[in-house]
Amino acid sequence: MALHPRQVSWFEAEIPRNQTVFALESLAAGGHVELEEKGYQTSPCIDIEMIREQLRKFDDFCAKHRDELPPPEASPEKLLLDPEELALTVVETLRKWATRLVRTRRRIRQLELEIEDLSLLDECLLAMGEDAKQLDQIRHASDLLYKEIFV
Repeated sequence: MALHPRQVSWFEAEIPRNQTVFALESLAAGGHVELEEKGYQTSPCIDIEMIREQLRKFDDFCAKHRDELPPPEASPEKLLLDPEELALTVVETLRKWATRLVRTRRRIRQLELEIEDLSLLDECLLAMGEDAKQLDQIRHASDLLYKEIFV
């Protein structure tokens, strides 16, 4: 092992927990910093059970909607929240997204059924050929109270 003597500057920084990721990214970007962990912990108690419950809900959601989920982002959005609050926020966001997804699927199904109905009508009109032109006569005003076409 070879030693390479260099002049160094030592510094100590106490960083709030919600700023740690930003601080580490800034230090890592320079590539000239060696980190050393202190032996004591100052973080407050975290409700692990609540976070596990939210993660379980997240996993259930992901398993149910695996095909509809977008691909993971390379650099996700950074949220400055406590872990418990972040877990609740993520699950609530997914719940809103799932509600929109269900509504969109329902609307798509309605439109597919409408397209099927219209294609059947199109087939009917094509099969009628020249007789289909007589359907225009039904639209005019008349003394009849009710008109109905059965196909």
